[in-house]
Formats: sequence, structure tokens, C-alpha cells
Amino acid sequence: MPNDRLSAPPRAATKGLALLAVCAAAAAMPLTFTGTAVALPAIGRALQGGPVAMAWATNAFMLTFGSALMVAGALADSHGRKRVFLWGSLAFALFSLGLVVAPGMLVFDLLRGGQGLAAAAAYAGGAAALAQEFEGRARLRAFSVMGASFGAGLSLGPVASGLMVEAMGWRSIFLAVVALTAFAFLLGRVALTESRDPASGGLDRPGALAFTAMLALFTCGMLLVPAQGWGSPTVLGLLGGSVLCLAAFIAVERRARHPMLDLSLFRYPRFVGVQLLAAAPAYGFVVLLILLPLRFVGIEGKGEVAAGILMIALSAPLLVLPVVAGLLVR
Repeated sequence: MPNDRLSAPPRAATKGLALLAVCAAAAAMPLTFTGTAVALPAIGRALQGGPVAMAWATNAFMLTFGSALMVAGALADSHGRKRVFLWGSLAFALFSLGLVVAPGMLVFDLLRGGQGLAAAAAYAGGAAALAQEFEGRARLRAFSVMGASFGAGLSLGPVASGLMVEAMGWRSIFLAVVALTAFAFLLGRVALTESRDPASGGLDRPGALAFTAMLALFTCGMLLVPAQGWGSPTVLGLLGGSVLCLAAFIAVERRARHPMLDLSLFRYPRFVGVQLLAAAPAYGFVVLLILLPLRFVGIEGKGEVAAGILMIALSAPLLVLPVVAGLLVR
């Protein structure tokens, strides 16, 4: 991303406030993720949700967040990083507020999908804005602090959510998220500097559509496997459609003048290694953040606080390792 500011760089104090705004949003995102996992049995009882509907409470967020992240980055470069961050933070707060008053599980799942879209905008816009606010070693420090904030949300989320559920009910989790993201919006509006990429070619709509369809079909197919089996025509159709959308995405990106994802990056072993490094914990770690609270609370009958405390063994390193990694990178 070129350092293409639209106005003069802010003072050091203003940069600190800009970092605080992005970190507040970064901490809120995993809180709503891990918090929902801890509170899901209580949410299911309150909203009378079945197993599939309860599964979508988590999957709707992850599906829309993963599908929209690259799109949000492209929009941030084209229309302004600060603008995308502010809209994402505001929408995240509003969707979270909607979850507090959701009348049923279907509405809850739909709002979770909207929350994922908003989180992608806030995360992509905030990270891109920080890259323009800081330079050199200061940029490395800023991103290590942002990573620590995200890690704090993941590691402290289960315990904090358990305490809030037992003391004030599951809706209090989303009220806390509203407070954090509203704070991020107000502070970011004052402290962040607007910037764009003048070389941006706009949104790669065919690529975005193919990528989103690929993830949606794959997710729906995998959700049906436990109930229908791998040989189900529906499952095979959904997974086959996902493969076709992946092939279409690759074909579109090869021909696009301004592709959403530059496929030539996969020629570089370092880039591929970084992607595998990110995919491994997503498969072996993030999944446990969802399944273990459900087991502790729903099967073993533990309270939400007890389940959150047990999760610390898994998530506590996230408080420290992002900062350590930032120090080593410097």
C-alpha cells in the first residue's frame, strides 16, 4: 500500500489515539466470537434454536467475515481506509445492538452474518489505516499492539463472557461489544487520517462473487455432512459447486486487470508458507474455541464461568505471543 495521505500526518498523540481506536475494534471482534461460543447454550434455550440454527450462530459470522475481508480491503483502498473503518465499526455496533433484542434464532443468525460483514470492514479498514499512520519500526510496534489486542479479545473473551452471562445474561456480551465498537468509531472519527490508493482499480466484482459463492457452498456442504453423510447428493452438489466456483475465481483473477487476489504471489514459497501458517491454527485452534465451550457447558454441565476458566489454558498465550513476535520481527 503506498503511503498516499490526503492530509498532513497527525501529531504523535493523535497517532496514539488512532491506534487505540483500531485496537478497541480489534478486541471487540474476537470477544463476540468466543463470547457467543460460551453463551450459545443459553442463547439456544432463550431463542428456542435447534442444533443447525445454533451452528449458524457461529458459522454465519465466520462465513461473512472470511468472504468479505478481501473485498473490504479493496473498498478501503478505493474509497478511503478511514471511511471503511468507520462504517464497519458503526455497523458492527448496530448489528450487535440488534442481537440484544433478537426475537428468534433465525433473526439472530441473520444479524450474526451482518456482524461478520461489518467486522471485515472494520478490520480491513483499520489495519490499512494503521499502515498509513505509522512508518518503519513504529508501524511494526503498532501492528504488534493490534495483534495483542486481538489476542486479548480471544484469550479473555471466554472468562469475561462467562462472568457476564452468569451475572447479567447472555445479552450483556453484545452490549459490551456495542460499547467497544462505538468507542472505536468515535475515537477513529477524530484521530484517523483519511487515505486512499490512487492506483486502485476498484472492486473486482466477478472475483468477489466467485470467492463468496465458493465459501458459502463449501460451508453449507460441510454443515450438512454430519446429518446426511458424505454420500448425500445435496452434500456432493454443494461441494462440487464450491470447486466450480473456485475454478471460476482462478480464471477471473488471471484475466482481471485489477484482481482482488494477485495469484502470482503463490509463486513465492515465503508467501505460501505464511498462508499455511495462518491456516493451521485456524483449523486446529479456532475450531476448539467453538467446540470446547459447547462441550463444557452443554454436555458436561459446567457453568459459563467455569468453562471460560478452562479455556484460559488454550487462549492465554495469545496475550503474550503477538508482542513477542513483534519484538522478534524488529
